[in-house]
Amino acid sequence: MGGALNIKNRYCLMAAVFRVPPDVEVVSYLKSKLAEAGISSGFLIGLGSLKRATIAWYDQVSKRYFEKNLDGGLEVASMIGNISIKDNSPFVHIHIVLGDKEGRAYAGHLVEGTSFHLEIMAIPSPRPLVRRYSEYHGLYIFE
Repeated sequence: MGGALNIKNRYCLMAAVFRVPPDVEVVSYLKSKLAEAGISSGFLIGLGSLKRATIAWYDQVSKRYFEKNLDGGLEVASMIGNISIKDNSPFVHIHIVLGDKEGRAYAGHLVEGTSFHLEIMAIPSPRPLVRRYSEYHGLYIFE
């Protein structure tokens, strides 16, 4: 039973890693860095903290987003998303869970946020990820 772990398969991902500078708007900064890196389709993960954020929740009945503004130092407990092509342009879709100093958690789509310290990894997709409008959902979803 003891001894070293024998790993037979090893995988290495090609990824772009970004550190968002303090006091910078996250979504627009990320879009520009992805364009510089030539990534128009892929996946995102991130950790860190934000000074403030606007998150949104999608109501499936009214097919509308409702926004909530958060301030005062927010821990990024989870940040995951994707990069795709919508109307022939790159589209960044980020879901985020934020925690405040009272231990409350807030989750939703990241509309915008101001960085305190944020580290993001973007993993390119080998194929284009394209979104088309779905009448049923009222959203642009993967083809």
